Amino acid sequence: MKYISVKQASVKFGISVEQVLALCEQGKFRNSQKVDDFWIIPENARLPGQKKRVKEQDLSSYLTLPEACAELSVSVATGYNWIKLNKLVPDHIENKKNFFTRSYISRLKKEIKSGKNLSLKSRRNKKFISGSYIYNSYVSKDSTSIEIISKLLENVDSHKLDIDTDHLRMIMAETALSLIVRRLELKYEPPYLPAFFEGKLQLGCYEKLIGELIGSRTKIRKLIDKCGYLLNLNFDYQENEDTLGLVYISCRNIENRKATGTYYTPAKVVEKIVHIVLSSKSYHKGDNLLDPCCGTGNFLLKLPSEVRVENIFGNDIDDIAVTLTRINLALKYRLDNTDILYKNITNSDFLTEFNNPKITHILGNPPWGYAYTREDKNVLKHLFSSAQGSTIESYDVFLEKSIMHARNGGTITFVMPEAILNVKTHHPVREKLIENTSILSLNYLGNAFDKVQCPCIIMQLVKTSKPISCVNMKVSDGQRTFVIRKERYVDPQYLNFKTDDDEEQILSKIFSLDNLRFLKDNAQFALGIVTGNNNLYISNRKSSDNEVILKGSDVFKYRIDLPKRFISFNPEHFQQVAPESMYRAKEKLIYRFISKHLVFAYDDKQTLSLNSSNIVIPQIEGLSIKYILSILNSSIAQFIYDKRFNSVKVLRAHIESIPIPMISANEQAPFIKLVEEIMNCSSRTRVESLYRNLDAIIFSLFKLDESQKKLILDTCDMTKFL
Repeated sequence: MKYISVKQASVKFGISVEQVLALCEQGKFRNSQKVDDFWIIPENARLPGQKKRVKEQDLSSYLTLPEACAELSVSVATGYNWIKLNKLVPDHIENKKNFFTRSYISRLKKEIKSGKNLSLKSRRNKKFISGSYIYNSYVSKDSTSIEIISKLLENVDSHKLDIDTDHLRMIMAETALSLIVRRLELKYEPPYLPAFFEGKLQLGCYEKLIGELIGSRTKIRKLIDKCGYLLNLNFDYQENEDTLGLVYISCRNIENRKATGTYYTPAKVVEKIVHIVLSSKSYHKGDNLLDPCCGTGNFLLKLPSEVRVENIFGNDIDDIAVTLTRINLALKYRLDNTDILYKNITNSDFLTEFNNPKITHILGNPPWGYAYTREDKNVLKHLFSSAQGSTIESYDVFLEKSIMHARNGGTITFVMPEAILNVKTHHPVREKLIENTSILSLNYLGNAFDKVQCPCIIMQLVKTSKPISCVNMKVSDGQRTFVIRKERYVDPQYLNFKTDDDEEQILSKIFSLDNLRFLKDNAQFALGIVTGNNNLYISNRKSSDNEVILKGSDVFKYRIDLPKRFISFNPEHFQQVAPESMYRAKEKLIYRFISKHLVFAYDDKQTLSLNSSNIVIPQIEGLSIKYILSILNSSIAQFIYDKRFNSVKVLRAHIESIPIPMISANEQAPFIKLVEEIMNCSSRTRVESLYRNLDAIIFSLFKLDESQKKLILDTCDMTKFL
């Protein structure tokens, strides 16, 4: 067999050397081999996707791109990018559609999961985090169970055991038996499960619950013979602690946790929600409370014992979790009869099956990012206005269902991602919210969940069946708490209530100024370059064939830091690139994309930028780009960004919403002069002085008085990123 080099294959197929190497590493060239660290490819090799056409009926055995992406837990858009970068290579292409063998996708999935394939195990593929993990924050600091669970997981790891459902049932049954024995003060010693099978444990009404937890006795008996070393769990019973839940979630695979949208709620958040619900003026003794996605019952356990078990309702689609909730509540109330638990704690789909008109208050943590099947989506689209998009966010439909199900005067108290307040995809559920409820309280929590970078909120709604009122809404952001006393307009585009009445009055004054202009429909925007492989394309050394490229951390207000990175501009190789004319514009503004601060710099050197620093080219007739720059970098703009958007990403919509007063060329001159002085000044002290002077005339432009100016300056760090 004759072979050709990587370079010859690159010429033959019209692709880059890097792409040929990627195909070799993925085994896409049959009989290619590595000799002395160099790849050689058979001379008669075909480029993947250029094989003989496959008969249409044979394609049923292949995966389409959407199906392959679902298997790999990435979006279709990411799949297309991976194809472009040859990280994902189709086996066949028919009518411009990509097809993949199941064996290839299965192998790729295993490589990602094991860590062998690092090129795809990125921040965009977080669902392939696997293994076991103890969620310490799920229980209080007084919990005595952490050490026991740690030893259990060490045992699992030392035996290289993959925990499946049967292992989980066995472990949970042993844990439950341990807690029952301690709670009922029975004189038995671990391991408990073998004794239970032998009929040596007399547990009364708990025997039925344990039997349901075990499932197939035959399977569990065999498993005890193989994995009896996982037993001998001797937990203390601690009131209101969800020890069962902690064991359950610590043993479950994180991959499955994310696929089912399960993010387990820290004990402090649970306690806060329970306090909010029970201290609300809408709550009355004897009201029924429901957790529609109760898991193992951690919210219900935290309810004080004064709340009668008859008033507690829970529901979940996880049958094991439902059984654990029943056990938890039976232990909490020391029940002799568990009939009420089978009536009140149900195993059903809240979205499509649950209907209990007796519920007054709904609380909990709805699933985030649940992976719905195609059939599920079709059903949900017929039921919910928030399910009409190409993707369905589970906490949106849970909130909408809760609003529909709640009775007037009843409350809904959920912990959810803060994104529900302002991200475009959640607009339909926000409309449903402002049409039918008012917000009683809103708590901004920041990142509250273990290993999840996602700012969260606790929002309590009251069902009114009429448009929202803001009066008497209580708001807390971790630094301050205030009550809104004056009615205000609520825009479903952004639900941001981080402004008290004085701050809202300033915003109203700013936006009511005459003759304002906005960059919406008056500017060109462009994203920075996404190379797809910075290690390959970005260099820290200047050469004759590369040029400067900026990242976000190089951008400061009015200036760009000394260049540290360089790139050869070959846009056809990159994952994402704007039209070159945007980077080469005579004048443009470059801004930090990931930032809680508005940071804009002027560029007239046609500099390239990565996607952490994006581009805007203002096109408001009669307004200088440098005058617009002064407004965007001002304390007033920062105040608007903080109070209206409260984001860590500077989005196009945010920039388009900053008001820019329309003034004459002569009136712009002093602004431009100060901007140029700042840009050309190397003294930090002098720059800060110039910035204050510039900020002062911008305040005058917006006709704000001294008290309003002081409030803004007290809120914003005006010299950050100068």
